[in-house]
Amino acid sequence: MPLTEIDSLPHFRVGERSREAGQETKLLHFIYGQPHLDEIRGHSQKVLDLMNRFEEGYYMMTVGAPKGRIVTDLIDEIKPKTMIELGCYMGYSAILFGDAVRRNAEPGIANMLIELAGLRDFVRVIVGRSDVSLDRLYRRGEVSKIELMFPDHYKPTYLTDLKLCEHHGMIVPGSVLAADNVLYPGNPPYLEYVRSSVEQKREAAKGGPMKGYNVERTSQRQVNSYMPEGDTPAFEVIGNPNLVYQSCTAATRGRTGEMPSKSPDVWGGRSRYRARSLKSINLFTYDNCFWNVPRFHGKVNLLPHVLKCDLRDALWFNHSSVTVEPKRVWRAWIEGLFDQAISTSDRASYMYPKATGVGPHFHKQTARYGPRPRLRDIRDRTLHSFSTLTMPVENYGVWKAKPVRFTYETDADDHVSPHLSLFFTTSDNPRGEGRAAINIKSGDKSDSRLVFWLAKKFENFQNEQLRELKPGFHRLEGTMEQAPNGLALDYIRGNLFHRETGRLLPHDIPGPDNDILDELIPLLDGAVDNDSVIYIYGSHFNHGNGIHNIHMNQGSPRKWKSDNGIYQDGGILLDFGDHWKGVFIGFASQAVHTDAEGQPTPPHGYLTWNELLNPEIPGDQRKRRDVHDRTVSISEALIRHHGADPTAKPDMITLTNRADAPVVLNGWSIRNHKGDNEYLPDGTVLRRRRRQSFQLHNCALSDEGGTITLLNEQGLKVDGVRYTATQSSPGHVVSF
Repeated sequence: MPLTEIDSLPHFRVGERSREAGQETKLLHFIYGQPHLDEIRGHSQKVLDLMNRFEEGYYMMTVGAPKGRIVTDLIDEIKPKTMIELGCYMGYSAILFGDAVRRNAEPGIANMLIELAGLRDFVRVIVGRSDVSLDRLYRRGEVSKIELMFPDHYKPTYLTDLKLCEHHGMIVPGSVLAADNVLYPGNPPYLEYVRSSVEQKREAAKGGPMKGYNVERTSQRQVNSYMPEGDTPAFEVIGNPNLVYQSCTAATRGRTGEMPSKSPDVWGGRSRYRARSLKSINLFTYDNCFWNVPRFHGKVNLLPHVLKCDLRDALWFNHSSVTVEPKRVWRAWIEGLFDQAISTSDRASYMYPKATGVGPHFHKQTARYGPRPRLRDIRDRTLHSFSTLTMPVENYGVWKAKPVRFTYETDADDHVSPHLSLFFTTSDNPRGEGRAAINIKSGDKSDSRLVFWLAKKFENFQNEQLRELKPGFHRLEGTMEQAPNGLALDYIRGNLFHRETGRLLPHDIPGPDNDILDELIPLLDGAVDNDSVIYIYGSHFNHGNGIHNIHMNQGSPRKWKSDNGIYQDGGILLDFGDHWKGVFIGFASQAVHTDAEGQPTPPHGYLTWNELLNPEIPGDQRKRRDVHDRTVSISEALIRHHGADPTAKPDMITLTNRADAPVVLNGWSIRNHKGDNEYLPDGTVLRRRRRQSFQLHNCALSDEGGTITLLNEQGLKVDGVRYTATQSSPGHVVSF
């Protein structure tokens, strides 16, 4: 495909380099649109050649061949088994360095290009803050030593991330650091630290750990774009002042061979010994959303243009490439833009977007007339789109298998961290049995109880999709399935069970039906005896032969906050042929409500499962700790088959107030499984012991099954239900 064919803008001329929104997606189309794609697949250099060719017409922030050669030469020299790259854009350097690592040892646009290059087994993508991700890699024992690290992310984090690695002992004799862009635009704090003597660093350490980021030589525009106001490092460490680095500077020329006026230079630092470690890792963090999204410079006067695409073009690249430059920055920026408009006017011109298909495509704008949604509706739906971007649980997916046996540890066997091991087989597993490690006791010393939910008749609109899966593990992390309408589980947003049915259970105590083993043993016995099909959600481990994290993976206290995220919860679904059962496990100390990043909300004084479900707490006290409106529930839904008929009547839902007092519904909303919101009319009061129906103009319910969630004025979940395609036949009232 000629390069000029991928661009429809009239101003583009061959030989010029353009910087525009959506160019990253065009790169993907350009490469995957090649007529001889099969000849490219598995050949990393051919993929890089195509990326270089594309960059003849577009400005892309890739490392490039000249500068990349410096790092690949280092790889050839030290032959690392572990390389960490901090920061990534389109996967160019990941392909380049991953290929070099492969020669010596071992979700999104970058992922797709990495896979096309045949490097998926050598390059691993992790999404998140660099400091939190590095700490998690260390704590999990996955990386204890760093042989080669290439910092190329947000410049003020270079120093704090290096000190964190030093603090954990990951920088060892022989470790090599190749830091990008330290001469221009420059990174004085980082250079000063690595070039300082032991005495100088010891003296500086007396001042204590860094409590903020040094943004010297970092433009205010970059600071505002990359970091939320007041953001600080996740860990306060002083590093290891006793380390000494040898340093050198390597200047590179531009792609044309000429030295550009703003040539990015590479600084290399090496300590004096040598180390070995495990695998090649490419770590994405705080990077490169700055040029990847449309620039909206206006305020209210340009807001209709923003609403025209519902900001999906801006968000789509972030999701498909999983370069999540801290999404809370964009969330705050977009939320502020909407709030400013809402304060001026509650309505604006709006044109509904219509997706052209699944995958990284642009959205065509097709006019569709109807009630104009309030800006609050569009704001909430847009901000809800960020919910698909948080993926701290690595290798998250679902394993379809046949259970064959299980073992478990009693309190006498292990009273600290006992597990139940469920062994299973799949036709595609040449290693024999797989193992699911199921937590049967919490590691929280303040409350080691678990929360257990059993859905005895689990009706899920995605059950048929699960049945169509082939046996084996199916990765969901970073895919379109890790989203509101995907296969991934979310205990809070997925409406998988009624939360009040949960039981707080200890590990193993005398007596019948009073601990977690009393629940799991008969259930799994039945699954094995009846030759059921089991779907285990969790995190792949043990070289592909095991799965763990089979529990709620959000709302955890601060000690485990780095593991929090949404649409990444574990669980077990059992298909007995004529019915399904669902097993869901949480921890008593986890939060009942979480925000878009899976963190407890509110940040302090949040409601825990213990406080919600503990029978020893009087009912009136439990209600005070929970949202006051939990007596309101979704009791019915009327789902119509809209088709192409613009005159079809809207769907309807019915709410029931079970309390003896009226409830004011100002600011309340209904959300469907796509994230669309319908705000209930202001001033609505649901009288005591009464029902009331509401039309859904902006929140259509799918007749293929889905979820319906009721949110209060704070955006907290009040109630939620699910329904299947069978239940949602046109014109049929679904009762819950």
